[in-house]
Amino acid sequence: MRTATDFADSLLLTHLSARAVTGIRLDSGQWGECLIVPVEGHGTLEIADRDFSVRHAMDAHTGWSIFTRDANGDLNGEPLFCSGDGESALDARADAIAAADAVAEYIAARVTAAPVVHGPQRFPDCVRHCTGPNKECRAAHRDGRSVHIIPSGSADGGSLVLPTFHYETEEQARAAVEAARRDAVVIRSDEALFEARRLAQPYRLLPGWIDPSSRYGHGF
Repeated sequence: MRTATDFADSLLLTHLSARAVTGIRLDSGQWGECLIVPVEGHGTLEIADRDFSVRHAMDAHTGWSIFTRDANGDLNGEPLFCSGDGESALDARADAIAAADAVAEYIAARVTAAPVVHGPQRFPDCVRHCTGPNKECRAAHRDGRSVHIIPSGSADGGSLVLPTFHYETEEQARAAVEAARRDAVVIRSDEALFEARRLAQPYRLLPGWIDPSSRYGHGF
């Protein structure tokens, strides 16, 4: 008996989620089913195979097609992405990654075209003599970095992550936050997240981002 995670759409939804993209399953009855991805200010993306199916077995997957609809709901001609021939089985995981990348790139090219709001909702909280409770705080205190800064949330609901939140002085801490607000890379994929962590760079997480360690999905 197959479970929900055995279907091709579950795998695609997992990889969309890894790129901070939300997909919604839509069953339109006699017309079939698809995944809908809202693109703020730019309509929607519509994803299905050539038979207008999404809940098919992964070993029966023959390719994804992605079409765009404008804000009025009108279909925009040629597909944004189209894989396979509709008959031969494809590697469902590789195809899910390729389709999710195409969606993320499409959204990034449009959503980031408008100014991104990084402004704080409140001034960063600063603890001047932090000694705990976690081991990072205690280690930083022993190292002479007892000032612990907590960046405020951004106006768009995202969050800012620094390589360290502990500094020797309050001035250093606040300067680090301001620099991060200006220069932090925006995370849109797990690969970008891992690279930012490897390089000890500040980064910004979009609203709805789920850390890979807390994410579950078939074959991911």
